[in-house]
Amino acid sequence: MSDKHTILIVEDDPGFTSYLKRLLRRKDLRLITADGGQQAIQCLQENRVDLVLQDIGLPDIDGYQVMDLIRQEYPATLVIVMTGEITVESAVKALRKGAYDYLRKPFESTELLNTIDNALDRIHLEQQHKQSEEKLRESEERYRQLFDNESDAVVVFDAETMQMEDVNQAALQLFGYSKKEFLALVVLDISAEVQKTRQKIERLRKDPFSNKNVPLRYLKKKDGSTFPAEISAGQFISGGHRKIIGTIRDITIRHQAEEELKQTKQRLQHVLSSSPSVIYSCNPAGDCATTFISDNVKTELGYEPIDFTEDRHFWIDHIHPDDVGHVKAEFAKLVDQGSHILEYRFRHKDGSYRWMRDELRLLFDDGAKSVEVVGSWTDISDRKQAEEALRKSEQQFRD
Repeated sequence: MSDKHTILIVEDDPGFTSYLKRLLRRKDLRLITADGGQQAIQCLQENRVDLVLQDIGLPDIDGYQVMDLIRQEYPATLVIVMTGEITVESAVKALRKGAYDYLRKPFESTELLNTIDNALDRIHLEQQHKQSEEKLRESEERYRQLFDNESDAVVVFDAETMQMEDVNQAALQLFGYSKKEFLALVVLDISAEVQKTRQKIERLRKDPFSNKNVPLRYLKKKDGSTFPAEISAGQFISGGHRKIIGTIRDITIRHQAEEELKQTKQRLQHVLSSSPSVIYSCNPAGDCATTFISDNVKTELGYEPIDFTEDRHFWIDHIHPDDVGHVKAEFAKLVDQGSHILEYRFRHKDGSYRWMRDELRLLFDDGAKSVEVVGSWTDISDRKQAEEALRKSEQQFRD
């Protein structure tokens, strides 16, 4: 059986399905698709699906019914809802139905990718934890081997007293204690958010089936320093007492990377929005469909970015009819030259035509295969008008 995570895309819009497949194809994932609820159910029955990317508005079955079935029959499968609905009620309903997250269309590709990465990390943690619990029940010796050799930090404490009862070597290294010191602690001693930790443990005591995963909690080491962690918790009975076992993963690097990515994205958005040039990317062949275009296209040409990305033919259909043949011929040269500059007229949303300078560059993968075209678009209408005025002036002078 393949070790790849399987993602089921449930979407009745073929164009959006294609976009998702393009976005995810560079990841080591197995992708299957369904264009309706019935086909989605069949895919779930025939495949071990880890994650579902699902639209709510399906043509045959209400999307919430599919979510009910997933929660009842496939509880280990996570669901990320993607929908154009923007009401708080729809978001709350989806989350109550067990959705891992709720994304409103249109969304940034990085938002979806980060959500998928977090979901897959959670799946990974849950799978690890489930394996640990199964081995704990099978034999104490096998439990001890797994417990001691677990790469993530693992702690066991009493659910009532919160007294630490066991800890693996990874946890000792992470927190900086000796085993004797660690077992003298209560779980609140390693928390930098004592009240939140106390409340979470209280919920686990009252409801063993409550959410056992904590995507972000700040913990405290022996030296007083704190770090962000992702925690997966489970419960078992030993000696008539309920125990809580927690798997702790230090996510400092990932958390820093996410913050840096967020800041970089904000800086990039500022640069793109304030630039006089429109930045875009498109497919290198076929219909040259636009895959990304900066927000300032609205300032320059009056269109929303989604106008370009949702309509594969939007760009070519808005080029001046007299320039289309020339543009297609010149675009074909990009394959041989790697970069090229085009000048042509493009229809503004107000119906007028603007002269655009289009600087294109072809990007290649490691196998020297062209994968994407990136370019910048600049309005040169003023320059063209000046050139035309100069030409007419020179013509009059010669006459």
